[in-house]
Amino acid sequence: MTNRKKLVALTGAGISAESGIPTFRNSGGLWEKYDVMEIASIDGWNKNPEQLQRFYNDRRKQLGEVEPNVAHRILAELEKDFDVTIVTQNVDNLHERAGSAKIIHLHGEMTKARSTDNPDLIVDIGYRAIEPDEKAPDGSPLRPHVVWFGEMANNVEEAKKVVSEAEILVVIGTSLNVFPAAGLIDYAAKNIPFFLIDPDEIDYSARAIKHIQAKATSGMEILKATLLNTLAAEPNEPKQMTLTFENTNYVAFQLAGVGVLTIDWGDGTSHETHMLSSADPSSTLSFHHVYSDEFTDAVTITGENIITLACDVPNLTNLVVIRNTALKSMICINSRITELDVSRNTALNHLICVGNQLTNLDVSANLVLTRLNCSGNQLSAEALNNLFTTLPPPISVIGKIQIDDNPGTADCDKSIAENNGWWMN
Repeated sequence: MTNRKKLVALTGAGISAESGIPTFRNSGGLWEKYDVMEIASIDGWNKNPEQLQRFYNDRRKQLGEVEPNVAHRILAELEKDFDVTIVTQNVDNLHERAGSAKIIHLHGEMTKARSTDNPDLIVDIGYRAIEPDEKAPDGSPLRPHVVWFGEMANNVEEAKKVVSEAEILVVIGTSLNVFPAAGLIDYAAKNIPFFLIDPDEIDYSARAIKHIQAKATSGMEILKATLLNTLAAEPNEPKQMTLTFENTNYVAFQLAGVGVLTIDWGDGTSHETHMLSSADPSSTLSFHHVYSDEFTDAVTITGENIITLACDVPNLTNLVVIRNTALKSMICINSRITELDVSRNTALNHLICVGNQLTNLDVSANLVLTRLNCSGNQLSAEALNNLFTTLPPPISVIGKIQIDDNPGTADCDKSIAENNGWWMN
């Protein structure tokens, strides 16, 4: 598949724990059994290298006895549909053994050893022990190729660049308070889908986040289904906005963003092109167009990086706004719309469609939707239940939905939405 989206996964000890590799920080982890400064610091190495060699020889032997788990394998499988890069704090080789192709190790690799004097002189040793007094090719003591406290992490600049280019960010098995993962997150674009797989409650408000509260294996199953369902509904197309109108003789829009907006009014001859200022990301464009009732062909709007859309079209009956990678918010009010498809918009966060005549609303596969107001329409209980079923789990702690003044408001099953993480406002 060409033009695959760039998915970057930041992984930590939690993803390998289910393979049988003990963590350091968690309850029952290695730091409860060992003094961390004696077995994971450069001072510990200088003080007692034999003790560190024994510790890492045991860890290396154990690594050879375990296998990649479902979470590792799913990350490898996602390479069929996404351009996946893994940035890992782990020193095991389970990502490699699962079949992942692009892996950046921040803390070294357990199956390698290096010169004490030259950190760039690295040798593969597999799962064998480093023998007492074993030397590197330059004659210096051979030591584990792992980063200890008191040493700089590896490949940090490369990791920063990869994260800054990510179109989807996933954090698995590491806390958002633990560096370097916590620092790398800041390099990611703010409007991309961001998933955290962690079985514990989180306290994080620095940016919008979709928390999958599960262990790595079950969490990756959920993530895989979410991503592939969205991908299946989202053809590999450039950023665009498509709106289909019927029997419309007045159109008014307000948009904000950066880029070129082209409008085909459906009469075969009338085209407009508007430039939104690239110097001002908050620039807006307001316009309207009046045309004859005989113009019944579809009107198509294509705009790169359009981030907001407000639509006040009294005679509009059908509206389709799909597959937009930049659209963040949309407002549609006081129209005759009965069918509204606002699905598969990967950045859409707020949707307000009030005072229309909606009998059907599709908001499926919007990864970051957290606010929805569809009050004052003609949605039946069945239509509302269908809507609740397709609501994506909100990226914040809880989503908010308003459904007042619809025929089905009283009889719909609100628990469907509530069980999916949405609160009736």
